Amino acid sequence: SEAVVAAAPQVVVAQSWSDVYQINIMSREGALIAGEDLLFILKKLGFRYGDMSIFHRHLEPNGHGDVLFSLANMVKPGTFEPARMAQFTTPGVSLFMELPHPGRAEAHFKLMLQAAEKISAELDTLLMDRQRNPLSEYLINQYLDELRAYDMQ
Repeated sequence: SEAVVAAAPQVVVAQSWSDVYQINIMSREGALIAGEDLLFILKKLGFRYGDMSIFHRHLEPNGHGDVLFSLANMVKPGTFEPARMAQFTTPGVSLFMELPHPGRAEAHFKLMLQAAEKISAELDTLLMDRQRNPLSEYLINQYLDELRAYDMQ
């Protein structure tokens, strides 16, 4: 007779959130985002140039406190040169947020989404998801649900 070994039940807690949340801001077909215009709106929204040669939005608009979210160039290597923004164009930029301490993720994402909407309106661009499809209300709500669950853990 064969011995039957009962497997210990595996308790898998589904991690329903990603480590990084991203919103792409892409120029319309046949257009590019001008560096000068981008820099103007980023300054207005309190972004600061810093680590990794990209822009960051800190807790405090003066650049102090934790980084809430960041903005990278979609064109590799993803960096910016502030001194050369007048000669710079790009087809798009990516806003991204790494998961903060639980309790803050939903609030940080909402701030990032507001920033994305303001940048997009100012530059007449399109908001896209990670796969570069139009950013849908459905996906935004899915992200908010995930982040609420993360915050409550």
